[in-house]
Amino acid sequence: MGREGHLAVGLLSGFVAFSLPLIFHDTRHLWRPEAADNNGESPPSPPHHHYHEEDANAPEARFRRAINDGNLEEAKAVLAENSRELLEAEHYHGNTPMFEAARSGHIEVVRWLLAEGAEVDKVNEWGDAPVQEAATMGHFDIVWLLADRGANLTRTHDNLHSGLLLSAVRHRSVDALRQLHERGVDLSTRHWNGNTVLHEAARTGENEMVSWLIGNGINIDALNDSEETALVEAAQMGHFELVSKLLD
Repeated sequence: MGREGHLAVGLLSGFVAFSLPLIFHDTRHLWRPEAADNNGESPPSPPHHHYHEEDANAPEARFRRAINDGNLEEAKAVLAENSRELLEAEHYHGNTPMFEAARSGHIEVVRWLLAEGAEVDKVNEWGDAPVQEAATMGHFDIVWLLADRGANLTRTHDNLHSGLLLSAVRHRSVDALRQLHERGVDLSTRHWNGNTVLHEAARTGENEMVSWLIGNGINIDALNDSEETALVEAAQMGHFELVSKLLD
């Protein structure tokens, strides 16, 4: 066997030696039962929630469906027939009917729920409130309504992926940013990876928004958790007009 043959055999042997353990690991679930835990039992199942088995004709389901559809007459009828506990009945991750109305953008339903005494700022399992749901979907008219009724616009938490400032950027609304700022929301609020709203606006190429943020005193040199500035975000995404703006 010549030199090239020996080289080919060596490469093939190395490939097999490297690949077989990976193939064994990735396919063992097909021919071997799941490993038991230290007590000889199977791994635990995901947490069970009562809404997994909810009856579609149950009052809670009918009420929530009417809220989602913006069917105010149906919502009123279901509430009249049942306990007022429906107003605060929790569904997925602790979301109440107010969350559903805010997310769906039905401002008249939100007003009705408020008039009926529904809690305006109840927090779900993720640390969000209805005002975050409304902002995430771009329903800022509902954001301002809930804020006027006492909703907290400055709430922060460790998993802040749905902050109000981020929602304003995602919906490309300088007006929403302006109103949030006027209502006391700190423009330097940090979100995931330590990003400021300027990082987000720079990465998505929002020239007008970046100009507004700079004009309102935001720190253009703020570093996120990756030690990157908004300038780096803009450059990485090819927004060179913003790069020039930030350099100026």
